Amino acid sequence: MDKELVEKFNEKNQTMLKEKLALDINNNKDSLFQALENYFKQKFIETRAHLIDIYQSAGTVLENKKLAPFLNNYANMVQGVAKKLILDKMKEMHAAASNVTLDESTIEEYCKKISDTTQNYQEKFLQEIEEYLDKEIPKHLLRLAKDKDETTIAHRRAKDLLTKTLPNSLAKKIVEYLKDRDGAISNNARESYQKIKKMNELSTGVHS
Repeated sequence: MDKELVEKFNEKNQTMLKEKLALDINNNKDSLFQALENYFKQKFIETRAHLIDIYQSAGTVLENKKLAPFLNNYANMVQGVAKKLILDKMKEMHAAASNVTLDESTIEEYCKKISDTTQNYQEKFLQEIEEYLDKEIPKHLLRLAKDKDETTIAHRRAKDLLTKTLPNSLAKKIVEYLKDRDGAISNNARESYQKIKKMNELSTGVHS
């Protein structure tokens, strides 16, 4: 067989294998969905444990530099979840075909099959984290509000988190907790909140 025929033969084989893989992925989507669900459940458990450790060791989330990168890393990590699960599943189902190289567009096509599910789990994960922060952040802000200098430092660090790394929904939540709630936060804290709110509006161009 000449070189051109060999190339055509190999190309046809690759196409057939890709079609077979696509069919297998579709037939096994339930197990992929289950794998996704298990993955996000485990990540929430790990993240919650990590947050608890931060609160216990540092006293407040706003004073700890580990949380912002941690959440930012999660946002980056989740983008590759579906792709990794699909590739692992393909390897599992086609161990003998491990020498076949799938191009990026083919992989992305498989990823689209479960992208909505991935997005749903990601949103649910972030919602659970936000609900957890709902319970924890106020406690530490109330403690910080007792001291003007400490409060100002905390608010400055909060601004850094807001403008650099945290998802918008979490950033907004933290800003809201800097408000004077039922007179529990001091005038100094309220003044600092107005400053941080103003700076945040200037940096994001969003006005409430």
